[in-house]
Amino acid sequence: NLPVGGYSTTVTVGGGSSGIIEQSFTVEFSVRKVIMLIANPLTYNGEWQTGVTASEADVTIEGNNQRDAGNYTAKAYFKSGYYMWPDYTTDSTKNISWSIGKRTPQPTDIVVTPLTNPVYDGNRKDATAKLDSKYAGAGAITISKYVDDTGSVADPINAGTYRVYINVAGGTNFNSATDLTNNLSNDWIFTIYRAGQDAPVGLTVSAPTVS
Repeated sequence: NLPVGGYSTTVTVGGGSSGIIEQSFTVEFSVRKVIMLIANPLTYNGEWQTGVTASEADVTIEGNNQRDAGNYTAKAYFKSGYYMWPDYTTDSTKNISWSIGKRTPQPTDIVVTPLTNPVYDGNRKDATAKLDSKYAGAGAITISKYVDDTGSVADPINAGTYRVYINVAGGTNFNSATDLTNNLSNDWIFTIYRAGQDAPVGLTVSAPTVS
């Protein structure tokens, strides 16, 4: 039940009625506190993240901050004090592995831009999709299909309302995903408006007739 710190004690052997000549020697020892090194479970989020934390403040950790998905090694150092690592070693440094996992794409990770007020002219009216500027390391982002207001898959040609679905290919920071859509964003839905009908060319006005 000694507090953390360094100690010494004198051990005496023999003497008294045993007839053995008394001998004494000093034993030095320490009571140390275990520093736990915790590899945090992380997933790529486009920001710098801290991979390892220590249970005590008297520790310096290097190689502990990264942004991209991958496997890393951090190195921890004792600053001062009577400490030891979880494996009961007292080396001044300790390596610990940690990682950032790939992100599974979410609809909010993608920016979809439809054409502005498209009008029917017999041609396709495709939207575009790209990764939000906060992120990097996804594969190709493509539109997988359009669903019209009847719930059917359709090319965006005729007048009507269309919902966008996308595919995301896997990359350095992202897993792949198929047929993502965002039910909470109006940008993922757009309308192709009916074309106006101009008057025919070449008609002239004539006087009315009565039968």
